[in-house]
Amino acid sequence: MGWAEYIKKEFIFKFLADSIVSLLVLVATGLLLWILANITPVRELVERIVGFWFVVAAITFLALLAAFLVRRLSRFSPKFSRLSIDYELELFEISIEFTGPNQAIYKKRKLLRALRDGLNSFEDKYWYTGNSKVEWECESDGLIFNVGPRVGVWNRYRIDFHKTLKKGEVIEVVVSTKLKNVRQMVPFVSGTIEEPTKCLSIAIDAPPNLVKVKLIQAEVMSHIGAMRPYSSEEKHLDLNNVCKWIINRPSLLHHYQLRWSYN
Repeated sequence: MGWAEYIKKEFIFKFLADSIVSLLVLVATGLLLWILANITPVRELVERIVGFWFVVAAITFLALLAAFLVRRLSRFSPKFSRLSIDYELELFEISIEFTGPNQAIYKKRKLLRALRDGLNSFEDKYWYTGNSKVEWECESDGLIFNVGPRVGVWNRYRIDFHKTLKKGEVIEVVVSTKLKNVRQMVPFVSGTIEEPTKCLSIAIDAPPNLVKVKLIQAEVMSHIGAMRPYSSEEKHLDLNNVCKWIINRPSLLHHYQLRWSYN
């Protein structure tokens, strides 16, 4: 059973369960109100309270419905189809560590949790804006790195696991590459959230004796290269000369990037 079918069945079961519980609560509440309403001294008070809260509930429901419809139908709100997803990310780490004035180590680390039985690989992509050759190394034991076809500006690769995962199992995937002529690349590191992700971390390690970095900007946007980011804030290197940006529960299908300039 695929993830989409699983979500569909889970939604139906949850809807039925919630409907039954709501019906039981409604019946119990109605029975209690009927008993109270037939006690003469409190009948008028109960009728006033019930009437008041019914109006409040009706207004609240209509306001929420109107807000939902306005957001759903607005041409300024993005609309996405449901994704078919085989795994989620417990952690997604991206980092670049300068090891020289013109050299750096770029690393991606993912903790994948399988959402179905039978998961034995995953695919990823990268785009290096420099002019040197990129040679990847898989640091995770037992995993096999396979170079895939280039699609547009993106280079693709596949990681084969050393075992087939069951639903709920977690596996760590770490890949890295040594970059040369780093000063010729566009100064940014970034990632797009294409799977449900619990935590995203993007970091720059820039020792001042090797490279002088300034004006670090953390940006959230719709896609890489977007003209207008959703948000932007200035970041700084800490006492260890590291700038780490941690985002809990990053938004699906959003792009997060750290960009900087050199002194």
